[in-house]
This record gives sequence, C-alpha cells and structure tokens, in this order.
Amino acid sequence: MADPNALYIVWAGANDYLPTDSTTFTPFETTDQTINNLSNALDSLVEIGAKNIMFVNLPDLGEIPRTLNTPLAENLNDLTTVHNQQLENLGQGLGADINFISLDINSLVNEALQGQLGFTNVTEVCLNNLECAANPEVQQQFFFWDDLHPTTRAHRLVGDLALNALEPQPPASVPEPTSVLSLLAFGASGVAFVLKRRKLMRV
Repeated sequence: MADPNALYIVWAGANDYLPTDSTTFTPFETTDQTINNLSNALDSLVEIGAKNIMFVNLPDLGEIPRTLNTPLAENLNDLTTVHNQQLENLGQGLGADINFISLDINSLVNEALQGQLGFTNVTEVCLNNLECAANPEVQQQFFFWDDLHPTTRAHRLVGDLALNALEPQPPASVPEPTSVLSLLAFGASGVAFVLKRRKLMRV
C-alpha cells in the first residue's frame, strides 16, 4: 500500500513524442497512448492508497535544442498543448480525498526562453560549448545542459516551483523558504518520484 502522507510525482511523456535514433520505436503522433498510460498510472496510485499526487506538464517540445527550428517543431508544440490540457483534465474526476497537484513547468520554461529569468543563452547546448562545459560560472548563463535537459540552475527553478506549489505562500514581508526539493529531469518517462514529508500541506 502507498504511504498516504507521501507525495507522488509523475512527470512523463516527452520521450513518447520526441525524435529518436531508435530503430524499434516510432514517436507518437497523437497524445492518445501517452495520456492513457498516465491515466492508468494515476488510477493505480489511487487504488493503492496514494493521497497526494503531483502531475507535471511538459515544456513546448518544439522549443528545445533538439527540435528548435526543425520541421517537427510546430507539430511538437501542438502536441504539447493537447497533452498538457488532457493532463490537467485527469485530475478533475478524482474524489475530494485526493490532493491532485498540477505543476506548470510549461509556463516556467516559456518565461526562461523569453528572457524573463536571467538566462543569457536559452537556445544552445552547454555541453557543446567547451567554456560552458568546464566553467560552472558560464553554466549559470545557459538554460539547457544538453539537447533536452536543463542545467543545474534551471533545475533549481523547477524545484522552487514545486516547493511553492506544496507550501502556503508566506506574506510578502517574510523571506521565501529555501528549496530542498530533489532535481527532476524534463525527459523523465513513466517515472514516479516519492518524496517523504512529515506533514504535507494541502494547496
């Protein structure tokens, strides 16, 4: 049985849609199978007693270095929009005893790509830049570590967003709490992370 006081985080789907070198898997052109899989995962968590479930949406998959300015970009962004809307709908049919938390990574990444979060390079891959790969200070300027995943600094923003979704916001005069949430990856596929908390505040 699931610990009812634990938080279960599900962040999945990107690898279902993104281009791959695999000879045995063809990326999905619709969201049907992915959303069905996520719906089954949600049902399974509820059936075993999970009470606090966070589902994380996807960034626009046509805006990451792997697909940016490619013929696939527009279709991938459209798929992302449909995926995220259907993901949001999954929580609407749950009972009142389930704390379903939707984490909007899409908006966070869009803010970064629009230059609102202080990154000076939001299109290139840090690993492809020798100075960036070897210098932590330069890495602070990059949003993407490789062609899909964010840098440590970008991961920190994801952690802060998740923590703020879990805890009540303090008055403006009170300092924000330090983020201690584990780092997550944009490419996670079908993985549920369990973060133990002594007491989880409902949002």
